[in-house]
Amino acid sequence: MKTPVTIEQMILEGSCTAAWASSAGYKWDALVIGGDALKKRKQWLAAQVRNTTPDA
Repeated sequence: MKTPVTIEQMILEGSCTAAWASSAGYKWDALVIGGDALKKRKQWLAAQVRNTTPDA
């Protein structure tokens, strides 16, 4: 993933919670370009791909 995201975007999509972001030290209105949050989001996105089945 090359495009940075915000914590707000991650919360809206469901890849992290506000409580997790706060406890991990992430600040609102900041771009996430690395660290645990981006790793968590990548894992979440990969899980979404695995959990979807193509329509027949």
